[in-house]
Amino acid sequence: MAVSGVAFLYRFNSLEGSLGGFTNDHFPQLMRADMLLRGEQPLRDFADAEMRGAWPALSYAVPAWAQQLGGRTLLPEAYVTTGALALAAALVFLLAIDLAKRWPVALLATALVIAIEPRLYNYPKVLMLAFGALAIRSVTLNPTALRLWLAAVTTAVATLFRHDIGVYVAIGILAGLVAAMPAHGQWLHAGSVSMSA
Repeated sequence: MAVSGVAFLYRFNSLEGSLGGFTNDHFPQLMRADMLLRGEQPLRDFADAEMRGAWPALSYAVPAWAQQLGGRTLLPEAYVTTGALALAAALVFLLAIDLAKRWPVALLATALVIAIEPRLYNYPKVLMLAFGALAIRSVTLNPTALRLWLAAVTTAVATLFRHDIGVYVAIGILAGLVAAMPAHGQWLHAGSVSMSA
């Protein structure tokens, strides 16, 4: 919680400039979110060649939902994007502390994630790849049915943001499962998966 809070406050308070902290590249996504709010749908009503055509296209739907809740301004988008990046930083911290078993290493990895300041419109890539890394770690340690289901949900959500992110997450999870086969070979026998979490 503390890592996420610090990351959110740092990024949210650094938003400045004539476009409210957003770059010009952010507005095509917001324009399509506005189209969703008017009842249009990707591929059916407007062209979408950016690998976001699945329905619901979360890259457009999430900003649209935020504007439905918070009003038709840039403030809800600022909350969503900086909040998602803060959540990704917290996930990196949890993963780093699990892998390194050392607080300084985890804090350094998290500080690097925050310091690189990814573009706000790239929050789906950062967030879903962080969730993907966590899913890979989870299923390779203990591939239970619940963990495999959560990895599948992570892959599906990543695909709804962008098809290529879903492919990256799926390939990573499959590679992790293949690498873990010698250690967890018993879960493959007889087509059964342990039902315990």
